[in-house]
Amino acid sequence: EELALHQYNHNRGIFQCDEAVVFSNVTLPMGLGLSRVVDLDFRTKRGGQYNTSLNAELFVQLWLFVAAEGYMRHDWVVKIDADAVFFPE
Repeated sequence: EELALHQYNHNRGIFQCDEAVVFSNVTLPMGLGLSRVVDLDFRTKRGGQYNTSLNAELFVQLWLFVAAEGYMRHDWVVKIDADAVFFPE
């Protein structure tokens, strides 16, 4: 949450794009309606050979929200974690 707010306040990462939204299960204090609260549990189990996050179902549910909000009208859409480095130029 803190990292996303820092990026928002400094116009970095996804907030350099023409349009951006943050889907979260908590309300984030961002202006212009950039935060959407979704009724999903973001906690995921870990497992498999490499003990990775078993979050495929969460991703599917979030992409359904992306489509329902109309973001698929853009030429491209990205899903980025807050700790990812992203240069939209």
